Amino acid sequence: MKPLAMHLYKCAIVLACLPAMTLPASAQTENDGIMIPKNYICTGVTYSNTTWDHYWEGTFWRSNGNIGTFSANMYSIMGTYGITNNLIVTAGVPYVTTHASQGTLHDQTGIQDLTVFLKWRALKYNFGGSTVTLFAVGAA
Repeated sequence: MKPLAMHLYKCAIVLACLPAMTLPASAQTENDGIMIPKNYICTGVTYSNTTWDHYWEGTFWRSNGNIGTFSANMYSIMGTYGITNNLIVTAGVPYVTTHASQGTLHDQTGIQDLTVFLKWRALKYNFGGSTVTLFAVGAA
């Protein structure tokens, strides 16, 4: 495909995806107001990749000849379980790999930032069309 046609093709794909980006999204995190019901389980997996050979240091756009091109991959699985309607437990396990193309920085692999938290809805009070909710969260 010619460069201009490829550019137009990519622009068309981005424009076609824009409406989907305006839809509201919600996810289970420790600081939201979402609770899942008792005995329900919600799981998910994620993958991310980053590669760079230049970086910003203040207003300077730098390259680092000591490490060459740096790349990292992150594979993660998480799950949330409703212990009761007012108490949930969520755990996430990310596995990370890193690589530098030159220099003395050794490759790294392993679990990083294992997270477990409990979220408890201590109070939910409705009055005059409004709701007041109090949550307590503990994480390790």
